[in-house]
Amino acid sequence: MRKRFSVFAAFFTSLCAVCAFLIMALVLGSMTGCSPVGHTVSPPPLPSVEPSGQPSAEPSPAPPDGPTLAPEPSRDVLTSEAVTPPPAQPTPSPAPTDAQPSQGTPGNKFYAVLTGSEPFYSTDIGQNLTINELGQAVSGDSGITVKVLKFTCADLDGDGAPEAVLWLQVNENDAYGFEVLRRQQNGQIDGYTLPYRSFMDLKTDGTFSFSSGAADSGFGSISLSDKAYTINETTYSLSAYDSNNELTVSYFVNGQTASEAEYLAAVEKQNGKENVSWYDFTTENIASSTVALWRNF
Repeated sequence: MRKRFSVFAAFFTSLCAVCAFLIMALVLGSMTGCSPVGHTVSPPPLPSVEPSGQPSAEPSPAPPDGPTLAPEPSRDVLTSEAVTPPPAQPTPSPAPTDAQPSQGTPGNKFYAVLTGSEPFYSTDIGQNLTINELGQAVSGDSGITVKVLKFTCADLDGDGAPEAVLWLQVNENDAYGFEVLRRQQNGQIDGYTLPYRSFMDLKTDGTFSFSSGAADSGFGSISLSDKAYTINETTYSLSAYDSNNELTVSYFVNGQTASEAEYLAAVEKQNGKENVSWYDFTTENIASSTVALWRNF
């Protein structure tokens, strides 16, 4: 009997020890955060693996408590807001081209003569010449040198179409004279050679001054035919010697006898008119000027 009681006491003591151990394990587990016995513990999530060669993306932080703020747009990213572009720089206009005038126009005919590709008819010697043969119209002496320095245009004869006027230099003399080129209705270009003192101070209205002496001068216009030119002296002074061999000067304004004061007033008015513009005789100027100057004719 005593032996059975000893066995039972040993068993009860062992059972109490096991229970005490389990209770202690539960208490320790709750304090250290371990999962209770019998619960399945999920392994921590593995970090996502990006494709080879690409950096891993950092996880986005949790938004803070409070009102949600709109993210500021990146300065490197276009937004839907209208962006005013900087003002565009003006595009330089292309330089004007010195195109040859259109075929069949007066400008084209003058262009051809002035550049020497077609001849003109010299009324002075009665034959065709090119612009490089002007010396023949000036003199029969083949030893002289004739050069065109400048040119312009004006309606000299009042027919509504302009004539070309060439300023000639002869043997380094810049004040030798001029060559006037006129286009006829049939397209032919006629040339007229004028001495310098017969065709000075050309104005835009086609009038000009002339002088053959201190007391013999004035201004007027020119008439052109297919054979020659004529100077129309409208306002001028004329000197002569009387029977006593004394110099007398007569004055005329618009072809009528006038006093010296009336003549001088008319001369002053003439001098106040606008002068023509002269252009250097270059291929570029010939091209651009014949287009512009003859555009309306």
